[in-house]
Amino acid sequence: MLAQTNPDEIVVTGERETERAVDGFVRDIGEETAEGQLARWEGAVCPHVTGLRDEHNGYIAGTITTVAEAVGAEVGEAGCNVNLVVIINADPNTLISEMRNQQPLLFDSLNPPERRSLAEGIEPVRLWSVVSTRGSDGRVAQRQDGATGGLGPGAGLGNADTLYLFGVLPSRILRSTRIDLGATFIVLDAARIEGLNLQQISGFVSMLALAQLDTREPVSPGRSILNLFHNADAPPDDLTPWDIAYLRALYATDNRHSASSQRGQMARMMREDLAADEE
Repeated sequence: MLAQTNPDEIVVTGERETERAVDGFVRDIGEETAEGQLARWEGAVCPHVTGLRDEHNGYIAGTITTVAEAVGAEVGEAGCNVNLVVIINADPNTLISEMRNQQPLLFDSLNPPERRSLAEGIEPVRLWSVVSTRGSDGRVAQRQDGATGGLGPGAGLGNADTLYLFGVLPSRILRSTRIDLGATFIVLDAARIEGLNLQQISGFVSMLALAQLDTREPVSPGRSILNLFHNADAPPDDLTPWDIAYLRALYATDNRHSASSQRGQMARMMREDLAADEE
């Protein structure tokens, strides 16, 4: 867009507005971990959907894998170990309370208030992930004891509940860690999805399945499927170009950076992606 203030001065404002919009989008929807980084799948995503008719469950699972492949995430082969569970249920609070009682380890990454919020909330969607902190090269953190030698609680340093990473080279630019998604659980309230079609539901679930995102507040109008439950009069029909560009950028940029640094990379990539779509 051109803004003309006098016959001799022309100011280009469209690019600056798009830049601010993309920066805000990346900043607002992505949730960073306690370690100040963005989590993503490094291993293969293996979805399982339950709560609807088999063909509808299969449609949603198929959409997740299609979107994952399109944005650069790895997808598991047939028979893979399920690590992404989508449940449509008429009573999410009771379901989650039962899950907490039967499989408490699934909620280990959450603090007590977060666990209570999941089981007592009124939101149309409840989601949480099990994440693991790995070395920047992918190595697994370990507990250290006196038998194995070296630093750690066995040497009188740290404590038995702390995980240590050994052999990861420090860097002024990159973090020594990355955060991997190990499992994700998405529970949809069956009553709240009435009136929505499968494409809307599967697009919404696919977005949540591939990143840690904030669904509590509306996103800029028309720019995300995350508005599905925030715009009752005109809910989005599907994933938007902005959604796809965000996921592509998340999986293409270096996740060994801090969240703020990676977001900067993502915003630049999103702007290029969106500009290419408009050509």
